[in-house]
Amino acid sequence: MKERIISKRYLYFGKTQGVGFRPTVWKIANNLNIKGRVYNNHECAVVEIWATSKIHTQFKNTLKHSLPVTAKIDKLVVQTLEEEFIPKDFLIINSKLVL
Repeated sequence: MKERIISKRYLYFGKTQGVGFRPTVWKIANNLNIKGRVYNNHECAVVEIWATSKIHTQFKNTLKHSLPVTAKIDKLVVQTLEEEFIPKDFLIINSKLVL
C-alpha cells in the first residue's frame, strides 16, 4: 500500500537568514527526494513540503543535525497546508513578504 502524501509548512524562527539555511534545506530535501520549496518572509524561514509522514520526520531530524554553524533555531511552528498543487521539484524561491 502506497503511503499518503501530506503537506506541511514549517516556520523556522531564529537566525536563519544570511547563514546558508535555505541551501542546506534544499540539499537535504533533494537528498530525500522531497517536493516543495523554501523561502524567507519578514519573520522566519518557511519550508513547505509534500511527502510521506516518514519523510517529514527524516527531514526535520536531518535538518536539526545539519544546520549551518551560524544558524540558530529558536522556535518551530508546523502548519498543515491546504494547497493541493504538488511542486515537481524542491526549489529555493525568492523571499516573500507576508502582509
